Amino acid sequence: SGLDPTDTIANSFTGSIVTRATNTSDVGNYEILQGTLTSVKYSINFTSGVLSKSIMRLKASLYFSSYSN
Repeated sequence: SGLDPTDTIANSFTGSIVTRATNTSDVGNYEILQGTLTSVKYSINFTSGVLSKSIMRLKASLYFSSYSN
């Protein structure tokens, strides 16, 4: 239920969780796996999850002005 007050994630865990999703992956759902995440101080009870990658629409308005002498 949390880390000891003197511990940090950096000094208590090594490795990382992983997913097959990359920056260039198609839109979709990708499983999150425990990967190489370990700790000598804490036990890890991993519950798999899902990373959802979707399209973000960007709306931009451009305004131009002209200036003449």
